[in-house]
Amino acid sequence: MKRDARNVRPSMSDDPRDKMLAALYWHVQRGSNQYRLAPMYFDALHEWYNGLTLDQTELAGTVHEIYVTPRYGGEKTALDYAQNLPPAPRCPL
Repeated sequence: MKRDARNVRPSMSDDPRDKMLAALYWHVQRGSNQYRLAPMYFDALHEWYNGLTLDQTELAGTVHEIYVTPRYGGEKTALDYAQNLPPAPRCPL
């Protein structure tokens, strides 16, 4: 049986890209089209985000803000900031 993103529990990753994606997508809600693509991943993101300290939560918000605001540096700068977040679920998508 081939496994796909819907039924694979993500492992934790120290890769800045996975941390950045966690900061960008932790808010995906159950029942949404995105959630249906990889429900276990998005559940793991919720657990990851809820386990962050206040400082780490603020850093995740900063990573998001930098990523969506090109004049702040965009993806390259967001990746630099994301390095300081704790390990996050590896993105299966």
